[in-house]
Amino acid sequence: MAYSEPVLVLVDKDGHWQNDVEWGHCSMYLYFGLYGFVKILGSTCVPSAAKFEHALGALAYAVEGFLFYYHTHGRSPLEIHLHSMLVFAIFVCFLTAAAEVWSREDTLIRLIRILFTLVQGTWFFHLGIVLYKPPSGEPWDGEDHLNVMLTTVMFTWHILIGMLVLFLVYGITKLTLKACGFSSVKYSQMSNGRYELAETAQSLDS
Repeated sequence: MAYSEPVLVLVDKDGHWQNDVEWGHCSMYLYFGLYGFVKILGSTCVPSAAKFEHALGALAYAVEGFLFYYHTHGRSPLEIHLHSMLVFAIFVCFLTAAAEVWSREDTLIRLIRILFTLVQGTWFFHLGIVLYKPPSGEPWDGEDHLNVMLTTVMFTWHILIGMLVLFLVYGITKLTLKACGFSSVKYSQMSNGRYELAETAQSLDS
C-alpha cells in the first residue's frame, strides 16, 4: 500500500488534525519506553535510577488507561464495553505499580500487577478477534446487550486463565529447582534496593 504522505502527520495542509490513533499509540510507547530505559539504567550503570522505575511504571499505565478510556468515542456499546474491561485491567496495573513505589518487595502486589499485565495481553487478542476476526466469520452485533454481558463473563475467564498460567510457571520453576537438587533460592539486597541471587540451598536429600 502506498501513502501519499507520511503516516505520522499531525496536521494536514488544511490545518486538520490527522492520525489520532497512531499518535495515541506512539504516546503510550513513549512512556513505556521511558520506563524500560530507566529500568535498564537502574539495573546496570546508574543504580540510583532504580528508585524512579516504579513511579514511571505507574505513570506509563496511567497514560495508557487515560488514552484507552477516551479511545471509544462514537463506538458501539460492545466496543465500548470491550475497552472498558481493558481499562479496568490497566487501572489495577496502575494501582499496584503505584503501591510498589512504597512497597517494592511486597510479593502479593507484584503478583497482582503481573497477573493483570498478562490479562491485558490476552484481552487485547480477545478484543481484536471479536471486533475484526471472529472465528465464525460473522461480526458480533455491537448493539446486542447479550454480547456485552458475555464479554464481561469472558473477562473473568481471562483472569482465571492468567492465575492458572502464573501457578503453572511457579510450579514448573519449583519442580525444576527440586529436580536440580535445590530446595530453595536465597537473595541478598544490593545498594540500589534490588535483590540479586546470593545462593541456592542444596536439597536435604543430596
